[in-house]
Amino acid sequence: MASALEKKIEETAAYLEKMQNLYQVKKVDHSIANLSIIMRTIMHLKVELTWFTHLLEAAKSSKLTEVDDGYFEDVEKIVDEF
Repeated sequence: MASALEKKIEETAAYLEKMQNLYQVKKVDHSIANLSIIMRTIMHLKVELTWFTHLLEAAKSSKLTEVDDGYFEDVEKIVDEF
């Protein structure tokens, strides 16, 4: 499972970088409506990347089946910002 998560993290990070670069290019002459689609994707990818990273950490430390009510506190903070 760890190797699959590592691959997914790599793919997600690459896609996030592409979308951030696209946003930088488009923000100078595109409408808020167009940019909102790109920004939504960037926001989603950032949360997803954090989530995958936590899952990988849990997989590597054999904690996937444990109960830990504070494990996702930083993910919760990101979500709470919205």
